[in-house]
Amino acid sequence: MSSCSAARATAAQCAEIKFSLSQQASFERQAFDARLTLHNASPLPLTDVKVELRFLDTQLQPVLASMESVSSQASFFYQLLAPTTGLSTVTAQRAETLHWQIIPAKGAAVSATTRYYLAAKVSYTQGERREEFDVQPIAIVVKPLPELTVDYFLPIEVYGDDPFTAEIEPPIPFTLGVRVKNSGASPSIATTIESAQPTIRENKKNLLTQWKLLSTRVGAQPAERRMQLNLRNIDPDSARVGRWIMTSQLSGRFVDFTAAIRHGDALGGELTSLIKQTRQLPLLHDVLDTRAGRDDILDFLVSKDNGLRLFSSEGDDTEVNDVSIDTTSHRKDLYLSLSLPKNAHFRYVKIDDPWKGQKPLLAAYRGDGSNLPAANAWLSKTRNEQLQWHYSINVFLPPGREETVIAEFSEPPLENSGQITGSVFYDTNGNGLVDKGERGVAKVPLTLKGIDSQGRQWLHKVKTDRAGRFSFDKVVAGTWSVNVEPLTGFVDGKSSPGTASGHAVVGQIRDIALSPGEKVNQLLFAKQTAILPDVGRADLDIQWVFPSVMAQSYQPWSVMLIVNNRSPLLAKDVRVQVPWPTRSISYKKSRSWSIQRGALSEHPSHWQQGEWHIGEMAANSQRVLVIEGFIRFSARPQKVNFFAQVGSESPDDNLDNNVAHQSIVVSEYQQKNPLNVDFNQWIEDKLAALATKAMSKP
Repeated sequence: MSSCSAARATAAQCAEIKFSLSQQASFERQAFDARLTLHNASPLPLTDVKVELRFLDTQLQPVLASMESVSSQASFFYQLLAPTTGLSTVTAQRAETLHWQIIPAKGAAVSATTRYYLAAKVSYTQGERREEFDVQPIAIVVKPLPELTVDYFLPIEVYGDDPFTAEIEPPIPFTLGVRVKNSGASPSIATTIESAQPTIRENKKNLLTQWKLLSTRVGAQPAERRMQLNLRNIDPDSARVGRWIMTSQLSGRFVDFTAAIRHGDALGGELTSLIKQTRQLPLLHDVLDTRAGRDDILDFLVSKDNGLRLFSSEGDDTEVNDVSIDTTSHRKDLYLSLSLPKNAHFRYVKIDDPWKGQKPLLAAYRGDGSNLPAANAWLSKTRNEQLQWHYSINVFLPPGREETVIAEFSEPPLENSGQITGSVFYDTNGNGLVDKGERGVAKVPLTLKGIDSQGRQWLHKVKTDRAGRFSFDKVVAGTWSVNVEPLTGFVDGKSSPGTASGHAVVGQIRDIALSPGEKVNQLLFAKQTAILPDVGRADLDIQWVFPSVMAQSYQPWSVMLIVNNRSPLLAKDVRVQVPWPTRSISYKKSRSWSIQRGALSEHPSHWQQGEWHIGEMAANSQRVLVIEGFIRFSARPQKVNFFAQVGSESPDDNLDNNVAHQSIVVSEYQQKNPLNVDFNQWIEDKLAALATKAMSKP
């Protein structure tokens, strides 16, 4: 990473940092276990014993196999597991067994299962005689193998403290992404990438640099905050993606990042490797392909070969055209209107920010009223040759006709106008939800600790009120953690980050990234009188799904809430708490469906404003709630936060995915341009897609 450009090097000494990332990829794969037992029933020993394995094709012709781990034309790699020192003698009246492991190489079965035969030639000396015989062939069937391409995506620039200014700048999170694509004819099973923390490999100016891991994601779901990614199964002609969200203490540009693969010899090394290649690609930004039929997982917009390409989470790569020069802009109040030309490829625009980074980007939406995903409109900054920051607005759009994008900005909030609120409650049944009759806990001490955007450390203490509520007011922008103090006679239960972006553990919610003026609420800390009995583990996750068009005031709208039980065990008394965002959002009706092994059926679960009671959820099943209604806003476009939390009687060790919060922008009523969307068809299409996806899972 370099904190200055080549032009800047003439004016100041560069802080250049290079780092390395040590990773291991693992996955389940085919292997054959071969054993050959030699019984010596005679009174004489067998000496100078030799056993030669022979690999044959369907015509019983020899096939090349190797005990070397280097790349070759061999179809199999094999190794003797026992006895480890080999076998040369079988004593009288004894039996000895040889044990081999056999692993197919990637050329053994290309597109279909292939039959081979395994035989052996055995020779030995007994007394003065030399004996030799053949072991009859036995069939082995090799399935086609996966073939993996591993792509790493690293941002061109990261932002932290500038070592050449007196001011301490706050770190801005960046993404280190990875995509594993399977171009083989067989699934890659239980695919895992195990990484060590990034280490500084070279630091020419001895500047103190630290990397901090904030969160981890696999696909669209949060994962345990660690450098290991469990990508699970990767089907043929598909891909899985993961992301590490990190910060750097220093600002800079990455000038060196390499990811080379060294194949372990234990399972055949290069000969049996299923990893075709690794690539390192400069990441411009995470974006979302919004075309019909695509998934809701962020994709990678990269700079490659002096152009731009979109590396999709589904595995395909697509050309992106930079149409900045053909885009016109018009500014009015806090709105910026961009007119983009038509293009048959994805479109990317980068234009000057008229407010020079002083006003936050609130939202962006297209001229037809549909909202633009937050990932597809963003602000950026780079240093020019005069060592000054240059601020830009970036927009990413799918192929299409000439159209308009409206970006809405807001006045910068006061530095200390943020707020963090929540409550502490008695959780009598241990499900992490505030149930009827469960009251708040009064006078519980809580501590707010963190570092603000200027690098200053803060510590605040409050106590809950009579209803168990707490509030930290006048909080400045920064990264925070909230701790609840122990209470005599009670143990800490589940915690929930509410609308915050933090990571919840028992008694603590940490890594709350608070922007200037942001207000986060509904943080929950549970207290229990005793450790509840273990009645079977659950693995519940929850997510919101919204239509691709923006909600519009006084127009019908629909939203989905999806709950999965990913555990192989039944989850008991599953309930979802859904605090309604505002009284200006009304619902007309709600419907619930059960999806299990691809079967779609209406489910009689009860929902009322505030809670969705599901009841029992079978292993690996899914529940979908559809809420239909309308929104009443008469002013300019407004941001609305939706929040939901799932809990059950069954303990859940993974709390990262028990909370779903998402923001949408509601546009003002447009009488001349109302939304023309068949929401019933959208519901049917989404439900059918979910059922098909459930059916395709193993």
